Amino acid sequence: MSKGKKRSGARPGRPQPLRGTKGKRKGARLWYVGGQQF
Repeated sequence: MSKGKKRSGARPGRPQPLRGTKGKRKGARLWYVGGQQF
C-alpha cells in the first residue's frame, strides 16, 4: 500500500505541473490516465 501510493503519487505529481501547463487538454488526459482520477 505504501509503495503503491508513493508510485502513483510520484508519477502523476511530476507530469501534472509540467504537462498541465503546456498541454492542459492532451497533457491532462495523459497524466490523468497515468494514475490519478481515471
